[in-house]
Amino acid sequence: MCPIDILVKLGIIEHLHIGQNCTPEEVAALTTLFKEFCDIFNWSYEEMEGIDPSIIIHEIKTYLDVKPVRQKLRPVHPQKMTTIRAEVEKLLKAGIIYPVPLTEWVSNIV
Repeated sequence: MCPIDILVKLGIIEHLHIGQNCTPEEVAALTTLFKEFCDIFNWSYEEMEGIDPSIIIHEIKTYLDVKPVRQKLRPVHPQKMTTIRAEVEKLLKAGIIYPVPLTEWVSNIV
């Protein structure tokens, strides 16, 4: 399905992808809805200020007697690396994630 372009702010266009199973009437109705109410949606992490981090925090619960296992670092395709780096920078800037000092065990970014 082709993306729907929504003018969010002057010079800023967001591309929305609506489900493949939608009928043309549903796509037209959703397009109208998104265009009419584009000012109430958060289009970036910077616009999500004041959100309680507890609703987006991810924890890996483990048993107390289990020893963590260090896995080998998985390589990332070079073309994806710049996209991943940009996304991580956005999350850092918005305060959704934060750096952790050196520890015995950490996981790769998932």
